[in-house]
Amino acid sequence: SVRNIMQAGGKVIFGDGEVVISAGGTEVPAPEHGGLFTLMLKPTNPEAHMASGGDGGAVAELWHARLGHRNYVDLKRLGEMNVGVPKGLSAPSKCEVCQVAKHTHTSFRKEAVRSPKEPFEMVHADLVGPLEVQSFGGHSYALGLTDERTRYRVLKFMRDKSEVPQRFEEFVGEVASLTRGSAIKVLGLHSDGGGEFISGLLEKVCQSRGIKQRWSAPHTPQQNGVAERSWRTILDAARAMVIGADLPKATWAEAMNTAVYILNRVPSAALEGDTPFHRLFGRHANLEHLRVFGCRAYAQVYDQYRKKLDPKAWRGIMVGYDPQNPAAYRIFNPEKRTTSVTAHVTFDEAQFPGLGKSSEPSNKGLDVV
Repeated sequence: SVRNIMQAGGKVIFGDGEVVISAGGTEVPAPEHGGLFTLMLKPTNPEAHMASGGDGGAVAELWHARLGHRNYVDLKRLGEMNVGVPKGLSAPSKCEVCQVAKHTHTSFRKEAVRSPKEPFEMVHADLVGPLEVQSFGGHSYALGLTDERTRYRVLKFMRDKSEVPQRFEEFVGEVASLTRGSAIKVLGLHSDGGGEFISGLLEKVCQSRGIKQRWSAPHTPQQNGVAERSWRTILDAARAMVIGADLPKATWAEAMNTAVYILNRVPSAALEGDTPFHRLFGRHANLEHLRVFGCRAYAQVYDQYRKKLDPKAWRGIMVGYDPQNPAAYRIFNPEKRTTSVTAHVTFDEAQFPGLGKSSEPSNKGLDVV
């Protein structure tokens, strides 16, 4: 109230169509709208708030979560790349989510093979599925495609593994679009000997585009180690994000998509600390727009879709990014079971509304993966 502000040593100045509140050397305008005065406050920067309190550990934990529970060695590297991640982040303590979601095993022995000289000279493919639950978009399989040269990853979600030839052909076209203006194209495909990879349809796709196929010997996943290790990294990150946000398993596809988006932009041990994005495009991706997967989101309701007294935003859950537009996010609507892509959204990274473990998949949302 005005009385409380004045008792605290502040001033309230009424002018023509607005009120100005002054306290501690700061002036905050409150213009009149419909008989009410509205304070024009800027959104609080959670990192600045934490830093002002001397809680560097909280900032480190926030970025650890934003980056899909990436290790702190890579967080330090990102801090030196001037991509929006604060410098000098260190692990304040062990992350309980990581302890639950990740587990290591003995690495495969590396095979001495010639390394590709150009991006997409050799793409490693592997299929995961069927997953124990369908995604909200009705998918049961995921095709992982990893470029050996840059370690750049792409995921394709499928209802049936017979879709592999179609999804791979889409990927080949996307590579041409992704590297527009260069002569880069897919030249080779390495996979295991699963039926989906030795089908006549996939062979026709490869032959028509001049792509050479290579298969691992039976029962030797080590020979497709790039794809195997890539899937382990993706699944570890996706599992950590789903557990950390208390979301149901049906969000696995959104979590995997987000994991790949992040992994393409953070340092890779296979690249000696370089990032796939930098290796492919020659520049580092800015990461200032990253937010914690599963946090509360408030997405704007556009004027043409609401009446005068309707809410101006709807409550959703942040479930990913638009790879074509860094300013846009994928926001899940728990009531409609649909996902919208929007840039007009704010976040509360301290709230994780979850969906409940009993939430059932739905095929209603065409944008939901």
